[in-house]
Amino acid sequence: MEDWYDAEQLAQAWGMHVRTIRRYIREGKLQASKIGGTWRIAKEDAEVFVGRISKDIKKKTDDDIQSFIDEGKDKDGVTFEVCAVVEYPMGSKEAQLLSQHLVSIMNSDDPARGPAKMQFQNFPDEHKCRFVIWGKAAFVGKLLTTVAEHTE
Repeated sequence: MEDWYDAEQLAQAWGMHVRTIRRYIREGKLQASKIGGTWRIAKEDAEVFVGRISKDIKKKTDDDIQSFIDEGKDKDGVTFEVCAVVEYPMGSKEAQLLSQHLVSIMNSDDPARGPAKMQFQNFPDEHKCRFVIWGKAAFVGKLLTTVAEHTE
């Protein structure tokens, strides 16, 4: 890999929109330098940013899981019937495709869904991903079936 990336390269690599990367730069969350009209991000700064984001997501996920265990509710007071944690070995591209598929199901107009949410974490260094899914038992089952079909 190069020592520097532009915003478009990081957006593509991380599966984000380039405007999101630029917003992170503007908000000071991602260190960057403007060189010749193009934002450049040092490899080390990109790695620090990804590490920080991963830790933040892990803490939020852990907090949400503990809240569910304690009360069956998320931090906003929404009650869920089931919480499932799925950790599966797969590469980043495969994990991204699966997460996109699950998001499309989450966003579908399914009357059986009810209140539901999903969190996704990718651990490329460990070659695995984690999905945490909350919702009604039947809907969570549908998502788990999708994961099973995708990973077979």
